[in-house]
Amino acid sequence: MIHGTKPGCRRLRLVVNIHGRRMVASWLTLTTFMILLTCTSCKSAPALPDDEVVGRAPESKIELVDDAMAYRVLWQEDSIRVVFRLVSPPPNTRLFLPKDAQVTLQDARDEAGPIFTTIDRSANHIDVNTTDSEWVELEYVVKLEARETRFAPSFHNNILVLLGPTFLVLPARQLLSKVGAVPIEVHLPTDWKVLTTWRESGRKPSATHPGFDVIGLRAEEGMVLSDAFFVAGNLKVENSGPHRIAFSEGRNLDPRVPEIVEEAIELMTQKLGSQGTANVFIQDGSADPSDLDGLGRRNGFVVKLPDSLNAQSKLLIFHEAIHLWNGHWLVPRDQEEQELRWFVEGVTHYLALKLGCESRQLSEEFAWTEVAQNLGAYEQNPVRTVNPVTELDQLRFPYDHGFVLALYADLTLKPDVEIFDWLNYLAKASAPPARYSSTDVRVALEQISKNSNLIWQFAESRVPLENVLREAGLHLLPPTSSRPPKLSKLAGVPKNAHQLFSACAAYEN
Repeated sequence: MIHGTKPGCRRLRLVVNIHGRRMVASWLTLTTFMILLTCTSCKSAPALPDDEVVGRAPESKIELVDDAMAYRVLWQEDSIRVVFRLVSPPPNTRLFLPKDAQVTLQDARDEAGPIFTTIDRSANHIDVNTTDSEWVELEYVVKLEARETRFAPSFHNNILVLLGPTFLVLPARQLLSKVGAVPIEVHLPTDWKVLTTWRESGRKPSATHPGFDVIGLRAEEGMVLSDAFFVAGNLKVENSGPHRIAFSEGRNLDPRVPEIVEEAIELMTQKLGSQGTANVFIQDGSADPSDLDGLGRRNGFVVKLPDSLNAQSKLLIFHEAIHLWNGHWLVPRDQEEQELRWFVEGVTHYLALKLGCESRQLSEEFAWTEVAQNLGAYEQNPVRTVNPVTELDQLRFPYDHGFVLALYADLTLKPDVEIFDWLNYLAKASAPPARYSSTDVRVALEQISKNSNLIWQFAESRVPLENVLREAGLHLLPPTSSRPPKLSKLAGVPKNAHQLFSACAAYEN
């Protein structure tokens, strides 16, 4: 195990036995997939006890490519120790370090012993000389922050929070796309409860380290490996319908939170079909509006909420719930992720407002106030006019851009079509596992809007705000020192333009 080194052993080494040159995932089949742990200075290396069978991928008819990967993670109070293994690497392997964590490389080896590595901290990658390697193994330590953070791995209030990209060393996307199921083995104290978006394949006490359990997890494929989270520790985990919700053990969670989570997912399931069980982690938040935060992931999401729910808290839940159907994991390449951020974030935010109204958790007054704020933010963002901009302006702009574009699209739809059909057509048009490109998004838009060409022109450039306001029959009053931006309705415009949020509750619940 990687919990520690026995006397007389200098370090631990992970060795993989592969049946043939290709690797098939097998459930509890040691002849096909077996991890042995050896001590490099001992004459003979004993095999692992029963721990090595935890974390194998369930038996599959799909044969994995040679570039198989695996991780083993050990909690060490103020850090985690990770062993990463890559089988049949290319002659020279470039591995990318987590961007938001402090990582210390401990060891790099192949079957012949230590290997040469070059670390470029500025570019955030490690180059490994694997010319003649059958496999390569990296062992590294990731520091845990002692406070809650948005991205960096943390251990706070006896809760370990790991987001996929922030602690995993990953190969280049071209190699990663060839990797099938990835086993992840996590070693934690026995009394800890766990919530994760990875599939759990087993849990049992460690045969070599009393007080620890070995938890087997499985990422379905390399390309979605990092779009995940893992939370463990002093948690209370509850079932809400088919879904699981976790929060700190001592928290008095508002009973409406599980209800709203379940309702949001159920409404989306009715519209777009089931995404399976969702895993939701509720982080402790304060009453400060700036403390609201969320992070959508495949098979689940994280939301930071105050003890007392308000309209913004509810809207955040709906936003993150929609990411189960419209999340970053659906965009396969970095370039397209940037190109489609307006769709993944901005359109999602508009859909969240519509969904919150449909559930009658949000009032019509709140909905129009939110529209005014987003229109005002879009109008005032210097990115729109190519003025000098800050990093915050650039980060904010896709949210406002996509929101305004979705509002415009919603105003032009046929009476029998709703804005959610955009996602519905997109899911049908894209090939399994339902990843999409800019072209797919545009083709789906053509299915729902008679003005798709005009709308897409706005997607590729900037939405003329006056066009949207004219279509909606609205006038945007600029903010003053005493109030935020405000919308006023113009007389003589089609009545249906004023009914975008008529499904909302008359007042806030």
